[in-house]
Amino acid sequence: MNSRDANRSSAARRPLVHTLTAPTIHVEYARTAPAEAVTVTRPFAVGVAFTRQPLAAWDVGRHTRRCTAIPPASVFMTASDPIYWQRWEHTSESVEMWLDPDHLNEVSQAAGGPSRVRFDHRELIDDPVVVAIAARFRSAMFDPDAWDPMQIELLGAFVAAHFLEAYHSVPAVGLGRIRKLDRLRLARITDYVAANLHQPIELRTLAGLAGQSPFHLAKSFRATTGVAPYTFITDRRMDRAMVLLRTSHLPVRKVAEAVGYASFSHFVTQFRRAWGQRPQQFRADMRE
Repeated sequence: MNSRDANRSSAARRPLVHTLTAPTIHVEYARTAPAEAVTVTRPFAVGVAFTRQPLAAWDVGRHTRRCTAIPPASVFMTASDPIYWQRWEHTSESVEMWLDPDHLNEVSQAAGGPSRVRFDHRELIDDPVVVAIAARFRSAMFDPDAWDPMQIELLGAFVAAHFLEAYHSVPAVGLGRIRKLDRLRLARITDYVAANLHQPIELRTLAGLAGQSPFHLAKSFRATTGVAPYTFITDRRMDRAMVLLRTSHLPVRKVAEAVGYASFSHFVTQFRRAWGQRPQQFRADMRE
């Protein structure tokens, strides 16, 4: 085998890794062939093994060896000791999530739970909620233009709430029955959105304006307005884009940037959904 072929072979065996980071959560997707070296799941992770392994071997820290089959959609959780994956028979596909400990502690305290959330090591858990969330994160990594950062952040808030409720008996909302936002809190949020359509808007920022957790804010905002925060913000971005296309001479790409879209293709897709036309055609029709 010549050096070029060797390099190609080596590259083919490298794990395929995608990462996604949002406030309060970091996510990694990996597709790893059996021939690759030992891989590590770092401490304080919630991971999903999507592919079945007839036989796998792993060490918890440096002292405890496990060797068994892994059913598809198995959930693992690490504490302070990492998992060292030593052997697996089929190409593995996994998603691992790291929750922000400070955020977990804040949500837990607000719900009357412990001020410091404990991470316990757990293996081969059957948890369809975690699997569904991990699958959504995986989808976001392979089709980033279809996702808004706030959708990613909301998923992070949801998995944190589920983690606290399912494994620490902390209520998912923690503040009782979902109630509508009062007029003052709603005005704070809508005024902030209107003033910041040109840049990313984070769910935790809106939650701070309302004095709620991100998870609770998503629920109370929908109860008040009938739509999720992400939908409300997208609609306001499309309203602003329509005005700019009709009244300004900004290039369409600059209009996309002015309403907070770093991805032009994502902007075009959203505009067409909102107004039934591509932005270029909309502008042409308005000026006829």
